[in-house]
Amino acid sequence: MQQITLRSRVGEDGILHLDIPVGMKETDLEVTVMVKYINQNDRSKNQLLQELKELFKETQALHLDNPLTEADIQAEIDAYRRGE
Repeated sequence: MQQITLRSRVGEDGILHLDIPVGMKETDLEVTVMVKYINQNDRSKNQLLQELKELFKETQALHLDNPLTEADIQAEIDAYRRGE
């Protein structure tokens, strides 16, 4: 048994057309189709998640040469609270 996963788009006619080469000729096959709706918001959430992960990596790398100490962080917080 071979599992093939692909993404396709339903046309204006409301019919999903699939052309899937399987590398076989003159063979009977049993085919199971499972349709899963792709929410466009989910796709953009995944993209945002990837971008956020990259931002975290970049932020962590900023202080590799000059690590921040707890005292440095507290000084920044205090300065912010004083409006500096």
